Amino acid sequence: MKKVLFAAVAVFAFGVSNAQEVKFGAKVGANLATVKTTTPNVDGEAVTLPLDNKMLFGFHFGGFAEIGFSEKFSFQPELLVSLQGSKFEASETETFGPNTYSYSIDQKLKTTYINVPLLAKYYATEKFFINAGPQVGFLLSAKQDYTQTETDNFSGSTTTETTTTEGIDVKDSFKSIDFSLAAGAGYYFTENIFAEVRYTFGLSNVAEKVSYNDGFTSFEYEPTAKNNVLQISVGYRF
Repeated sequence: MKKVLFAAVAVFAFGVSNAQEVKFGAKVGANLATVKTTTPNVDGEAVTLPLDNKMLFGFHFGGFAEIGFSEKFSFQPELLVSLQGSKFEASETETFGPNTYSYSIDQKLKTTYINVPLLAKYYATEKFFINAGPQVGFLLSAKQDYTQTETDNFSGSTTTETTTTEGIDVKDSFKSIDFSLAAGAGYYFTENIFAEVRYTFGLSNVAEKVSYNDGFTSFEYEPTAKNNVLQISVGYRF
């Protein structure tokens, strides 16, 4: 982590030392996040990782510096707090003669990162810009909410039972650093106020290895999970 921080500071210092103009700003916006996973194969059997079914709504906020080198090009490092994660939903109904059994699952993974995008910024026109560059994220927390509802009519009448757990700490299941590639575009409505859309593509696997032991068999596997986030922001440049 120290090496990553040092590299970010070095890039920022280099940009400032060669800049023609430096401006600062703040931004806030919404996240539509998911965790894209692959299904590992353990001893010939697929292990399902139900994380990437649907996007989870979150938000982000933070500040940035715009270090201009010319009228067209600038370097923009940012420091953002970002609430991300993923959502999984599933349901199934089974029939046993005249009786039925059904269940539904609603699972949410909620992660909080401090993200540091290091972006090259290009002004296609005076007000319209595009940007792209690497991003490093530092995991602050990871929580899981889980709700399961079961319904059956085995007793002659319909019975429904719901089990809910919230705020389960699952930070140990994820790596502390995440590397991504960010790309986006935006528009300045005035000299100071702008709106921006950005997508970050996860490059690194953020999942830790998983160990399983039920007393009869044991194995270890490493799932693949990558953060992907669509961000819609509004901001103010001072």
